[in-house]
Amino acid sequence: MRQIIVIVIVLSCLWGNVGQAAEEQAVRQLVENNTNFALALYKAIAGEQRGNLFLSPYSISSALAMTYAGARGETEKQMAKTLRLSQDQAAVHPAFAEIASKITAINASGNVEITTANALWLQQNFQVLDAYLATIRAQYRGQLVSVNFAEAAEAARQQINAWIEEQTKQKIRELLPAGSISNLTRCVLTNAIYFKGKWANAFDPDATSDQPFWVSLDQEISVPTMHLQAPMKYAQIENMQIIELPYAGEDISLLLAISKARDGIGFLERHLAWDVLASWRRDIAMQEIELFLPKFSVTSQFGLAKTLQQMGMSNAFSDRADFSGIEASKTLSIADVMHKAFIDLNEEGTEAAGATGVVIGVTSVQEPRPVPVVRADHPFFFLIQEKTTGSILFMGRVANPTAQ
Repeated sequence: MRQIIVIVIVLSCLWGNVGQAAEEQAVRQLVENNTNFALALYKAIAGEQRGNLFLSPYSISSALAMTYAGARGETEKQMAKTLRLSQDQAAVHPAFAEIASKITAINASGNVEITTANALWLQQNFQVLDAYLATIRAQYRGQLVSVNFAEAAEAARQQINAWIEEQTKQKIRELLPAGSISNLTRCVLTNAIYFKGKWANAFDPDATSDQPFWVSLDQEISVPTMHLQAPMKYAQIENMQIIELPYAGEDISLLLAISKARDGIGFLERHLAWDVLASWRRDIAMQEIELFLPKFSVTSQFGLAKTLQQMGMSNAFSDRADFSGIEASKTLSIADVMHKAFIDLNEEGTEAAGATGVVIGVTSVQEPRPVPVVRADHPFFFLIQEKTTGSILFMGRVANPTAQ
């Protein structure tokens, strides 16, 4: 019988320096790999979904990486290729742990609130390999919870959803919909991320006013739009304006990419790539900017099984799946990967959350110049990044600021 998986760093000193350098390189490589996966996944979703879009690549990558830790054979190869992982498992999981530790340190600073949490929900008496459990505990600080999928699937689903809700401050509800957990489920891997940060340079609420926003070339709506004139990191690259807005402490920032053309969001999204993002970060420089930015609140929810299969990891969802690194037999396969994300952006700052579940079961001085004016008055792309490593925590598109 097939089982299903639901996925919701003198000689000693010299050696230490070498080890630290290798660890830092592994983190840099993982960030590049994760970014390439994030952009590929985003483009796959954006190509099929109109309107607002928001997701947490960090959450999705973390949940899938926990699953990848148990993959073997062709399943492991397909997952590595799909996730764009260029390092072996021995380097990948400690690098994830290092990124998580940086996020923990940012949260400890008290400038912003950012927390992540992982959990592995296991069927009672299900024989998971000790090595796999050790990886989840050590590298992902995963909480291990025993539940009874076989006899109380609905109760287990509600328990998992309650955990997600608690970890995201009630912003992500019902990640696992009714029917997503069955008596054949044997394990669920979950990741949750929550962020709340105030702007380093806040918008004045009294300066917010209703302004036009073009949802299409010929349709204009009126939306509450914030206004700020201040020094900001800015660049105009070809037909795009790029702006970085840091949050308090400046460890995390919002990066906006606004096409000069009202219908330019599609072109922008199709050309997203690692080197494009690198050029944005390289070219932005501090200067006085006048910015008009709409307030918005967006919730997005996805089932990612079909998309991930189309991206190349088909074996993981079929009877060809090999997750013998989780338990000795080859009877586990992924049933679905579910993701839900929320963002609220206003004058004070940003609140965002994301959750992913993987279900597994049986089967220089310059001359004065005019102040550039940036109007985000048509669909635009944005991302929220951890600046030390460049990790993309959240990303999305605003097509209509009034739509949830």
